[in-house]
Amino acid sequence: PYEALPTSDGWITVGGWNQVNWLRMIEVLKLRELAGDPRFETNADRMANVEELRELLSRRLGTATSETWLRRLEAANVPAGPVSGMIEALRHPQTVAREMVLTVSQAGRPVETLGMPVKMSGTPPGVERAAPRRGEHGEQVLAEYGFRDIEIEELLRSGAVGRFKA
Repeated sequence: PYEALPTSDGWITVGGWNQVNWLRMIEVLKLRELAGDPRFETNADRMANVEELRELLSRRLGTATSETWLRRLEAANVPAGPVSGMIEALRHPQTVAREMVLTVSQAGRPVETLGMPVKMSGTPPGVERAAPRRGEHGEQVLAEYGFRDIEIEELLRSGAVGRFKA
């Protein structure tokens, strides 16, 4: 298995997809008896019985915190990691270091926006402004695509597009 599973205080991902990691994982979880269980002998067997396996693993992982399990799994070289909430992920030191959340100005106020996910050393990306607010540049975009003023007014009047309201 390689998926997110619940612990006593959250969720973690565990990677027991190959035989070596599987055996390490069940050792850490103190579920050694699963090594001899024909339902879970090979990865194909484990996937064929994934619902039962998920239940067994979840029950065991639910006996301790995410931090406890991650420490034990890491010590045994089992791939694992925390499942973070949105705010936690956005504030994570790695997210900050990679400039994945930036502060830009919108209407004279600072707002947070997402940074560029792909970074290249020779051509570093930049975010110059916040995303437009709903309808903020709609009329200009329609004009750029060849809509005449009268057509834009009709789209606005019909409600097909909206006009930005500050």
